[in-house]
Amino acid sequence: MVKHAIIAKDKTLFQQLSEIETPTVENITPLLEPAIAIKNNIVSQDPHEKNIRKILNFGHTIGHAIETWSQNAKTPLLHGEAVALGMKYEIHLAQKKQLISSPTAARYLNFIQKFFSHLAPLPFSPAALFNIMQHDKKNVSETVSFVLPLENGEFALNVEAGLPEMEKI
Repeated sequence: MVKHAIIAKDKTLFQQLSEIETPTVENITPLLEPAIAIKNNIVSQDPHEKNIRKILNFGHTIGHAIETWSQNAKTPLLHGEAVALGMKYEIHLAQKKQLISSPTAARYLNFIQKFFSHLAPLPFSPAALFNIMQHDKKNVSETVSFVLPLENGEFALNVEAGLPEMEKI
């Protein structure tokens, strides 16, 4: 739901979730339907993941690597937790690549933190994550492909980054 609120062109869900002071099942449940509608709209526009549907991968490139790392470290995270951390790192990467400003990055990071405040940074090395990411079927070179946020609320698809850039986030 948090990812869908960030990637949606219509920022209504983002605003509604932002207004929630303390997330609970009761105040989140009514927002499930709009979150599902966002995903359904994107999938129906691009059923074969050739273009806009790739936006659903936001947070997943690093998130899947974090998930794998956490399982190997015998401290497994839930998929959503790993993706939340992945979104945070991918926002930092977008900032390092000067795709978004510090205020925009802070707004997204604070939004994610509200719902995942229990997650502490993990003691992995960027090289270890990068190695895991390179084995993803979508990556075929010395770089890894990301979906990163842009300043205007849009997203850049297929943004390449190598290990030197990963070490800076």
